[in-house]
Amino acid sequence: MTEEQKPLSLPALVPPTDEEVKQWTLRNWQAVQPTLLSGLHPEILRLSIPTMFFSIPIAEVQPDWLDCFDGKDNPHVFRRIVEYGHEALKEFPDGVFFKLDSRSSKDWGIVRYTAENIEELPGHIFGSERMLDDLAVQRHHRDAIVLCFRQWIELGEEYRVFVKDRQIQGITRYDYRDPPKREHTPEIVTAVEHRAAALLDAINPHFLLDDYVFDIGMREGVLIEINPYGLSDPCLFGSYQSIRGFAA
Repeated sequence: MTEEQKPLSLPALVPPTDEEVKQWTLRNWQAVQPTLLSGLHPEILRLSIPTMFFSIPIAEVQPDWLDCFDGKDNPHVFRRIVEYGHEALKEFPDGVFFKLDSRSSKDWGIVRYTAENIEELPGHIFGSERMLDDLAVQRHHRDAIVLCFRQWIELGEEYRVFVKDRQIQGITRYDYRDPPKREHTPEIVTAVEHRAAALLDAINPHFLLDDYVFDIGMREGVLIEINPYGLSDPCLFGSYQSIRGFAA
């Protein structure tokens, strides 16, 4: 048998150790940690959407949650998530939006959970790449994960505001893949800019980072969340190097 005829031999796959994963993910975690919804200052949370928080110890997440496919293969996990959902619905009877305190399962779409469909939530968590990615990373860096059930509100047009050195660098429409929900007249642009400036003034005294990104729902003028600068989608700007001014 010639060298060309020899069967291809691949080395055995060796999964990374927990310590290797921890080191590989440390930089991103350090960027994300200050923006976690559950850790924001009360004065910042007051500007945002009312939310109920439920903490799950990592000791439970590690063996139980990461091996789930849709939640139903682990009845204890499925039941616990649904029970938290029902508890949140007592506070927010018109419906809730679910996320971890880091990210949401937007790869499942934007879902309004009510008593009629709350049992779909575990499947959406464990069928979401975003959720499982965050769970897999966070188990190496914190003692618990945090489930967030947020009061369902109609946000209207959403905008992403980029802050560099504690000053607004640019504002873009968030849902840039779809047509705008309204015409961006000079009056509308000015209203968004004024609301962004007001939120900036309220956030800066209570937030440690100089560079960050925050999202606004303009129907209520509400702060949706704060995200890391440089890791968040630059939306209509296309890249962080292009962020300058207002893009709608």
